[in-house]
Amino acid sequence: MNRNNKNKSGWFLGKIPLSIYNQLISRDVIGLFYHMVSAGTVAHTEHLYPHRDVDLFERDLKFIKENYEVLSFEDLHAKRFTRSGLRKPAIFLSFDDGFSQCYSMVRPLLLKYELSCIFFITTNFIDNQQMYYRNKVSLCIDQFQSLEPGKRQEKLWEISDQLNEQVGSDETFIPWIKSITSDDTIDSICTILNVNTDQYLLDQKPYMTAEEIKSMSEDGFTVGAHSQRHQKLGRLSNGEIESEIVGSCEIIQSITGKDYVPFSFPNTATGIDRNLLNQILFEHPSIGLLFDAKGLDIDRDFIYNRIWVESPKLNVGGNRPIQQVIKNAYEDYVITGFARKVRP
Repeated sequence: MNRNNKNKSGWFLGKIPLSIYNQLISRDVIGLFYHMVSAGTVAHTEHLYPHRDVDLFERDLKFIKENYEVLSFEDLHAKRFTRSGLRKPAIFLSFDDGFSQCYSMVRPLLLKYELSCIFFITTNFIDNQQMYYRNKVSLCIDQFQSLEPGKRQEKLWEISDQLNEQVGSDETFIPWIKSITSDDTIDSICTILNVNTDQYLLDQKPYMTAEEIKSMSEDGFTVGAHSQRHQKLGRLSNGEIESEIVGSCEIIQSITGKDYVPFSFPNTATGIDRNLLNQILFEHPSIGLLFDAKGLDIDRDFIYNRIWVESPKLNVGGNRPIQQVIKNAYEDYVITGFARKVRP
């Protein structure tokens, strides 16, 4: 689709009410996922995606409760086998990565509105033992931007020299560092910029503790796994994929004591053989369901896709109300291919 036709299509699709989309594009259940809800800036996510303001998140919950049947993980698990009907459009809520704000900010609001939610935890980050490399990237950007222009140039020269890279200018630093996927390289940049991630983990405690996770489970929320290291599983061997899924689910199960532990893929499940996933579920029946991040796309019956609420594509500026984000997801689904199915 060329740019002009795409713009015309976008204008037309934007005129369709959300209620009509719910009827035109039939989905038994819509999934939503967030990462961060906060009352202020958060250095370790600030430069990755827009976080959800507390007041805006509460408005999300009010709209969702008034307009959808909110399903729990148990509902989703049962629905896979019973195919039971629903009284009105259904939705489920989830959070990825296991940031501490899930306990301090999100939990009280969910309890207030009596809404279910699934929290997917990257197990290596529990108790703030390690930091996700992308959170390190955000801290580096934050530190770099706090420097005076002259000092920034000195650091760029130092990074270029030590890493044998041509980093360039202030303008190219951010896209360049965001493109890095090597933990070792990010650690080297942290050292050059005087970003002490160990001290940050100790002082700020960005991730939930095992005790908080256990408390969330006791509150009635579902706690799932989000891998051990938060790597793109599609780039790993079959054995590594199984280890990441099974190992992280076992850790969560040891904390919560639940019979079933759901799993959400870090980033995406693109590139992973669905037959392998089916085999993993067969051999490890305590792994409940799998969750991906492909919006309204349809996958195998054991995989639920979800809309990323903070997505810069669906949520320009980061402050769109949830009904607009969902509507944008429908529009995007139509534009990128009506009734398109995932082809890993």
